[in-house]
Amino acid sequence: MQEKIQPLVFPAPSLPQLNEDGTLSIASIRGGVEVTIPVYPGMKAGDQVTVPWEGTPAHPEIGFAAIHTVTSDIEPRTYLIPSLDVHDKWKKLKVWYYIKNVGESEAVTVDVVA
Repeated sequence: MQEKIQPLVFPAPSLPQLNEDGTLSIASIRGGVEVTIPVYPGMKAGDQVTVPWEGTPAHPEIGFAAIHTVTSDIEPRTYLIPSLDVHDKWKKLKVWYYIKNVGESEAVTVDVVA
């Protein structure tokens, strides 16, 4: 019987636009939400990374995360949840990242304030 390989779990991303109290303000994210992915174990050029998100309450129009390819520079990466996918009714935002065929990160969940 073949042993099933468990996907890796990576550190959560960070959100540079956080307020000092750890919340996100709608005003600061109207142009999009910046998500920074740390250098994760085994990071290499060619890795395909997506940054999914869930806003609460859910909005009827759902955006889909773009696929980003890691270049030869192994360093933290900042990606953007597009402004068209940011909704002013959000009360919470959950963000994580996924590396194709490798694993996904822990999620970060923050309150969204007016």
